[in-house]
Amino acid sequence: MNKISYTTFDSTQKKRMPSLVSGFTLIEVLFSIAILVLLSTIILSALRLLSGREKISTEAKKVIVAIEEARAKTISGEGGQRFGVYIMPNQLIIYEHPYLENNPNNKVLYLEGGISISSYTISGGGNQILFNKISGETNNDGTITLLSKSGDTKQINVQKTGSVYAIE
Repeated sequence: MNKISYTTFDSTQKKRMPSLVSGFTLIEVLFSIAILVLLSTIILSALRLLSGREKISTEAKKVIVAIEEARAKTISGEGGQRFGVYIMPNQLIIYEHPYLENNPNNKVLYLEGGISISSYTISGGGNQILFNKISGETNNDGTITLLSKSGDTKQINVQKTGSVYAIE
């Protein structure tokens, strides 16, 4: 923006000489800053939302892998045992049947990133999924729901056949 100002004087001629003053006004600078703040707020909130969804998807994959590991150990006949998964609010435990809390062979999977198991519905009640030898089937089919701090949820379905998948 160019403005003409008559503030410069030529001392020898005693008359005003025009000079050009250029720059931004305070209102223009404040308006530009407000737009930058608004855009950065929108971008950061979108990234935070995306990050929350990514965390819950990652934890859902970990839960699926843990359940599949227990099933695979049972099918392979590892140690001649049946294996299962014990469900708790912030962790899963892969165990040799029967479940003993202090068994050193238990494998604990902790949920991270503010993700927790908000609910589960297992056939026959309880909080354990136990697999049958050879077939890998289970009588404890059902659904596990994960919840993030941001309120996102992800459901994991365990079928009678023993297959496990996330419900999108």
